[in-house]
Amino acid sequence: METPSLPDMENECFFIAPIGSENSDIRNRSDGVLEFIVQRAAHELGLTAVRGDQIAEPGQINLQVLDHILRAKVAVADLTGLNPNVFYELAVRHTAKLPVVLIADKACDIPFDIAQMRVISFDHTNLKSADSCRAQIVTHLQQVLASGNSESPISTTLDVLSMQVGSPVERSVAEIVTSVEEVARTQREMLMRIDYMADRSRGSRHDESALEHALIHAHKLSAMDEVLPDRMRGEIIEIVGVLEYLNRRNSSPRSRSPRNPPKTPETAAEVRAESPVGDM
Repeated sequence: METPSLPDMENECFFIAPIGSENSDIRNRSDGVLEFIVQRAAHELGLTAVRGDQIAEPGQINLQVLDHILRAKVAVADLTGLNPNVFYELAVRHTAKLPVVLIADKACDIPFDIAQMRVISFDHTNLKSADSCRAQIVTHLQQVLASGNSESPISTTLDVLSMQVGSPVERSVAEIVTSVEEVARTQREMLMRIDYMADRSRGSRHDESALEHALIHAHKLSAMDEVLPDRMRGEIIEIVGVLEYLNRRNSSPRSRSPRNPPKTPETAAEVRAESPVGDM
């Protein structure tokens, strides 16, 4: 792939990506994503996409690369392959509260701490999917540049830590933010357990374990009712009722009888519809 002349940082879109060695599958994929997705998205915004190997040897994170990570106007990070250098560079960008868009192959299993953020999934071998990724990158970067909002898990944590040693008002805000973050994490964990149960046949030991964990997190969430808005509190009470109803059914000898195999709901919504929560 031809190496372009480097633009001014104000006109640069830095591409954080796995690079690989020359002629490797990783390099060929990265070249294609850079040329046909990221570069074209950057061009629509009047920017030029630059990848790390155009500054230093592939796989090296030197001062020049860090300079581009910290000074480029925007960045796009490809999480495909869960490359350690990619996450290192992304963490630097996040810590500096700089705009970055996350993309990943549809088959990529995004780590939990990143999964809470918006990640554009795509298939680089599918032209329609690749073009959709390009369009979403443009839209996302336009929104971030217009709002100036570049929040990330790292920046949020740093803000909370700084408020914890600030004025009484700042400390109170920090406590609220921490509580809300804990609520969000617990809720995500609980929903993951519910989805796991829906994908398995009811009555298996895996299901029982998942249900028990979901109930633990649900009760933990409901115990935080003092920091929850009324609407969310009602939804959590309903979810707890559904989980307890499922637990009773799983514990019932009849529900485990081979002659009466229970129908496994396909989704959490079907579970809710089947549960007599309204009568509880």
